[in-house]
Amino acid sequence: MIELGNLKNLFLFLAFQTTLAIFFGLMAIFLLYENKIPSNTYVGSINISSLSREEAAKKVSQYYEGILHGGSITIKLDGKREFKIDYGEIDASINGMETACNAFGKDFVHRVLGVINGCFFYGTRNQIGPVINYNEGKLRVKVSEIAKAVNTEPVNAAVYIKDGKVVKKDGSSGITLDVDNAINKLKAQMGNLPDSLIEFNVSDNYEVKVVHPQYTSGFFEDADLIISQCSTDISSQSYINSAVLAAKAINGVVVEACGAEDDTFSFNRCLNQMGSPAKEDDEGYNIVASTLYKAVLMAGIDHSGIVRTPHGEVVDYMEPGLDARILEGEMDLRFKNSLKSKLFIFAEVADNRITVSIVGNDEIGDDRDYRIETEVIQRFSPAVVNVESRQLQQGEKRVVFPGREGLKVNVYRVMQKDGKEVGREFLYNDKYDAIDKVVEIGPDTKWEEDTGLK
Repeated sequence: MIELGNLKNLFLFLAFQTTLAIFFGLMAIFLLYENKIPSNTYVGSINISSLSREEAAKKVSQYYEGILHGGSITIKLDGKREFKIDYGEIDASINGMETACNAFGKDFVHRVLGVINGCFFYGTRNQIGPVINYNEGKLRVKVSEIAKAVNTEPVNAAVYIKDGKVVKKDGSSGITLDVDNAINKLKAQMGNLPDSLIEFNVSDNYEVKVVHPQYTSGFFEDADLIISQCSTDISSQSYINSAVLAAKAINGVVVEACGAEDDTFSFNRCLNQMGSPAKEDDEGYNIVASTLYKAVLMAGIDHSGIVRTPHGEVVDYMEPGLDARILEGEMDLRFKNSLKSKLFIFAEVADNRITVSIVGNDEIGDDRDYRIETEVIQRFSPAVVNVESRQLQQGEKRVVFPGREGLKVNVYRVMQKDGKEVGREFLYNDKYDAIDKVVEIGPDTKWEEDTGLK
């Protein structure tokens, strides 16, 4: 019997001889291909096996020069539109020698692996990509030009009022070509199959990215119907421009439902965001604010969450008790949405008239029909200011300003159903000062003492 120790030694000896035989066999094959491209090596579709580097470089150059001369990169976007970049526009050229060196193997390890693959795994191609030189700056310019043609802005969903009804418009996504990623993909393709079609797909979200709109149709889910609307005549042409600015500032503003983070509206904030703050007491701004204020009351919003400053005297464009003043840092119209629906504010100036509409969902609109009533509970006659004028004769009088009486009013919110009053809520009362009557009188004329408004 063979002893165990001798058996172990015999096994080690045979293993050493086998390893030695494999090593010298590989070295013999390696020396055979020392200056040749390994077997089964391809650049694209051309076979450069067993060629020297110089022969392979020449063969590769001849083949790809034919492709690059007068050729182009064809880019297909999302299976539809096609764009071409001529190789001449980016100074593209084949580097045959570098391609052959890559096939030959850049170092000893790669050489050995290439030889082993060619000899023992003959059915497996050693695929090498062509080395194509190009002007990267010119390539970037061409890709940027394609980006300009491809890029589309997203379109927000929208809500607007037409013929007294709420109209919704769906939005759409846009796309943008990522220039850097597109160039990287083109580089990879040119180093693989430069004569093939290159696909840019939105679904990959790599070179072509989807840009979603800020507002989708879901954002306007609560915009079902007009729950209140108020219009006011603009009494003076001098107010038109500022009224248009104020209407633009609040048009399209969304106030989130009660309890949400943005459930509070501020008129001054809207003006500031548009870059048109109320630096002075502007009746154009005040007309729009007053119209919105009345619409807010008509919408049924809890009055305890409303902040508003009335004028000191009665104005000629709004019922006493329903006017509002705006002045940055001092007077604002603010309200907290007390309803369970988002509120969408729309404002438009047309034909010297401002119209403000508040839109909400049908859950709060079905049984909500409010009107606002004001009741004068006290009147204050204006004082008379007499001003002597040498332009008048003795005994003559001329009313310079007729004055305006002061008022104290109660404001009520009346709820109606089927045209009938079903509830009445007292909101508050306002007091307006009288404005003095101014009378010019001639010399030595008895002062005007009548406190009437003649």
